[in-house]
Amino acid sequence: MSKLFYVGAPPLHALLDEATCAALRKAGRQERHAAGTVLYERGDQNGAMVVIEEGEVEVGNFDLSGQFLPTSRMGPGHCFGEGAMLSGLPRTFSARAVTAVAVAYIDESEYRGVVAEFPAIAEAVTRIMAQRFQLLLEFVDDLRTQPFNVQVAKALLTVSGIHEVESAIAVGPEELAVMLGASSVAVTQALGRLERERLVLRTPDGVLVQDRNMLAEWIRRRTSRNPVLAPEATAPAPGFAARRAMPRAG
Repeated sequence: MSKLFYVGAPPLHALLDEATCAALRKAGRQERHAAGTVLYERGDQNGAMVVIEEGEVEVGNFDLSGQFLPTSRMGPGHCFGEGAMLSGLPRTFSARAVTAVAVAYIDESEYRGVVAEFPAIAEAVTRIMAQRFQLLLEFVDDLRTQPFNVQVAKALLTVSGIHEVESAIAVGPEELAVMLGASSVAVTQALGRLERERLVLRTPDGVLVQDRNMLAEWIRRRTSRNPVLAPEATAPAPGFAARRAMPRAG
């Protein structure tokens, strides 16, 4: 999975056991798509949640030239589109397959049916939505209040700390620029400042975060606040361990 466009919330299998995840996938419509296929477009009214079984999917929007600008990239176990499913509003993003993918489309009636039997699914989806919303608030506040080098530092801190991602991040200024909505020149300058402070090292393979604790402390000194980061998905979230596999009785 892309080490830059992390969705900011864990995959479902970090919150639910395999039997419950399988029940959710089975409730929906299974489809396979080739790389490059647009799964849905901004403005579509088909408000189904999508669960990725195999491959990678990018979510974003097309600009006036037709170039796709990704906001996040997800892999197996991740879900997306739940906001449109639950709100009834049109899609706010487009989604396309980065690789060949296998996905399950779950509409609202199918979702409510499986949740009636496995209520932990609703808890997991709610937690994922809440985490994404909280991280979005942090991101928006950073855009409004923080210097750009702090924004770049926080982006690097986040993606260097997620599960299955090593500290060397295979990302260039152009990708960071897309993520932060800035120019590659501004990103290059910010990376240069962080490198001069020995917080990161630019290598042919990507940006190396020298010490995550040191980078976090650098951010705290410049913002007087602790950074809110995406959770690691190496273990079930607190509160889910005892009940994630339990269907509703009766």
